[in-house]
Amino acid sequence: KLPMLVEPRPWTGFDDGGYLTMRLPISPVDRVDWLKLTKYLHSCVLRGVNHLQQQALCLDHQQIELMKAVWQLDHEMGSLPARHRMEWPKSHAKDKAFFQELWRVKADRRKDGARCAVVSSIVSYERLKDADRLFFAWTMDARGRIYANGAQINVQGPDHFRTLLQFEQTAPIKGHMRQLNYALAQAFGVKENVATWVHDNRDWLVRCGLNPMDNLGQLQAAKEPWRFLQLCRDLAGFVSDPSYESGTIHWRDQCCSGWGHVACLTGDEDLALRTNVIGKEKQDLYQLLGNQCLIDIARLLESEKGNEARCAAWWLDHWPSRKLWKQAAMPLIYGRSYMSMVEEVEIHLRDEIQDFLTDQGLRITELARVLSSSLFRVARQQLPNLRDLSAWLATGSKAQIQKGVKPCFYTPNGMQVQSFGSSTTYECIQLLLSNRTVQISTSTNKGGKPDQAKTRRRFSPDYIHSFDSAFLLRF
Repeated sequence: KLPMLVEPRPWTGFDDGGYLTMRLPISPVDRVDWLKLTKYLHSCVLRGVNHLQQQALCLDHQQIELMKAVWQLDHEMGSLPARHRMEWPKSHAKDKAFFQELWRVKADRRKDGARCAVVSSIVSYERLKDADRLFFAWTMDARGRIYANGAQINVQGPDHFRTLLQFEQTAPIKGHMRQLNYALAQAFGVKENVATWVHDNRDWLVRCGLNPMDNLGQLQAAKEPWRFLQLCRDLAGFVSDPSYESGTIHWRDQCCSGWGHVACLTGDEDLALRTNVIGKEKQDLYQLLGNQCLIDIARLLESEKGNEARCAAWWLDHWPSRKLWKQAAMPLIYGRSYMSMVEEVEIHLRDEIQDFLTDQGLRITELARVLSSSLFRVARQQLPNLRDLSAWLATGSKAQIQKGVKPCFYTPNGMQVQSFGSSTTYECIQLLLSNRTVQISTSTNKGGKPDQAKTRRRFSPDYIHSFDSAFLLRF
C-alpha cells in the first residue's frame, strides 16, 4: 500500500473510505461486530480520521537523497542500518574475541528487516518522486488507535523514514525561533537550557544543515539524527534567508502518558504530579524511578556480599540510561511480571555488552535480576497504588468470562473494545505419503473461548492504549 495522489474518500462507515479503487476496512474487527461495537461511537472519531486524510504532504527530496547517500556509503546512522551485513567470524579459535565478534554479527543480523525496509522505501520513492502532493489513507486497530497506510514512506515510521515527508503548506520560521530551538535541542537530546545550547552551538548547527555529508559524526551523536538533520537544514535556510519557509513536520508527545491515564483513573494525585498531569514544574517519572533505584542499589552494595554486591557495583559504574528505565518500568502499570522485566533488561545488556559475560566475569542474567529486583522494590515504595488499575481490570475481565461474555470495555469516545485471549486448541493431522506416515501437529486460538490468563495479560495494555487514542482524538 502506497500513499495516494488525491485525497482519500472520507469515512462514514465500515469500508466506504480510504482508497478509491481498493476496498479497505477501517478496522480489523468483523463487519458484523463493527456495527455493535460502534453503536455509541462519538462523531469525533471518524471526523479525526477524515481530518488526517485531508492533510496534503510532499516528499522531502533533499532528505531522501541524503539518506540514499549515507546508505550507499554503508554507514549506520541512528535508525538507518548499514547497507551490508557483517560477515561471520572466520577465526576457528573459540576464544573471548571470537564470541564477542559472534555477538556483534548476531546483533547485526537482527537489522536485516530494517535493511529490507530501506530497499523498499527507495523503490517506493522512485514510483512517487514525480508526485507534487501525497495523501494517506488512515485506519484504526481494534483498540481505536489510528495508523497511516503508506508502506515505508510513512509519517509513523522510524526516524529515517518519517523525515522523508513534510507538509505541502509551508510556514515562515521567522517569529517561531523558540519552537525551532526547542525542536533542535529535543532531537539532539538536550533537555535543559535549550536557548543557550542552540546559541552556543549555532555555527556548527548551520554547518550540519549546509554540508551534512561532511558532518556525519556530529549528526550521529544526536538522539534522532535524521530529524536533527532536517531541523539543521531549516536553521541553515533561515540564516541564509530570513524569509525562508519550512514544511517540516513537528511531533508532540506527552511524557509518561500511560501513567498519566492511570493517575486520573485511580485518583492518585502524587502520580498525577509526577506525570505532569497537574503541577507547573516538569517532572520525569522514569528518571525519578531510576535515580531512586540507584540509591537502592548503593544500599545493596553496603549490605550484601558476594555476587550481588559485585553486580551492584557494576551498575553503579555503568549508569543506566533513561531509555532503559523507561523500557523496564513503563509496563509495570500493565501488571508486568518480574521475569518479563528481567528478560527486557537482558536484551538491553545483550546489545550493549555484546556478550553474555562482562569483562569482570558477571553474567548479564545476574545483572538483570539485581536491577529488576531493585526497580520492583522502588516502584512499590514510590508508587503504592501502582497495580490498582491492572488488578481492577483483571477482576472485571474475569467476571465477564465467568458470565460467558467476551471481555470488553467502552472508551470515552463511546467505542466498545473487545480485549481477550482465546484458549488454544490442538489438532493432529496424519498424511500417508509413499507408504510413510507424516504426523503434523497444529494449534489455533481462533474462535476459542476466552482464556483468563491470556486476557489478564492484554486487557490492561489495551485499556490504556484505547484511552490514550480517545484522549488524542478529542483534539
